Amino acid sequence: MSEMKKFMVLFLSIALLFVATGCNQETKENEKERVTILVGAAAGTSDAITEIEPLFEKVSGIDVDLQFSASGPIKEQIKSGAGIDVYITASMKDMKELVDLDLVVDDEVLLTNELILAKTKGSDVKSINDLKGVKFIAVGEPSSVPVGKYTTEALTSLGLFDALKGKFTFAKDVTQVLNWVESGNAEVGFVYYSDFVRSAGGVDLVERVDQSAYSKILFPMGVVKASQYQDEAKVFMEFLKGDEAKAIFEKYGFGVAD
Repeated sequence: MSEMKKFMVLFLSIALLFVATGCNQETKENEKERVTILVGAAAGTSDAITEIEPLFEKVSGIDVDLQFSASGPIKEQIKSGAGIDVYITASMKDMKELVDLDLVVDDEVLLTNELILAKTKGSDVKSINDLKGVKFIAVGEPSSVPVGKYTTEALTSLGLFDALKGKFTFAKDVTQVLNWVESGNAEVGFVYYSDFVRSAGGVDLVERVDQSAYSKILFPMGVVKASQYQDEAKVFMEFLKGDEAKAIFEKYGFGVAD
């Protein structure tokens, strides 16, 4: 091999080394810059937000970790300083508490919903007035699970609470209520209309509860003030209000706030 050829081979090898090194450094810098936000959301939103998550990550370059639970426990985690960036709750009361404590900012209503009575497949229950004949009624724990609070409001307003309270079996969140009805551990249960939709035929709809009997069901969202990633949290919240996310929420039976 001539000296000129040896020189060219050496030159190309060095050039390729620099390119490879530059690419590796760029990849590492990109990986370093990519952040992950933690979203604490009401259990009933799990299917919809889980479907939305990869769509958001693809267009935003922001990773999302999802934590679903009853609204009350997530609220308490935020009060204790947990590293949650976005709070999505089924309770306006819980959101107001955190806003008043200056722990959540930029709050707004995202979704609406309805309270319904669901039953195990094959049950003979035909209306809410038939509940005196069932053994167990699955309801969310009213002190920590918003759907339980709405259930208590509705049954009290309809004059049925005292007659039925001895049949209640309390669940840790609305998903557990749904699971109990699907499995037949409770013949009936009070859930959101969106839960009936996401059950995909796992339970039967008895009736939509008269909306005048309980407070309007709203799902607000907000940025946790202690978040290190407030800008990224706001980007995620904006995406949840967009047309792509809206279509998914509606597919799962939610109403989308204007």
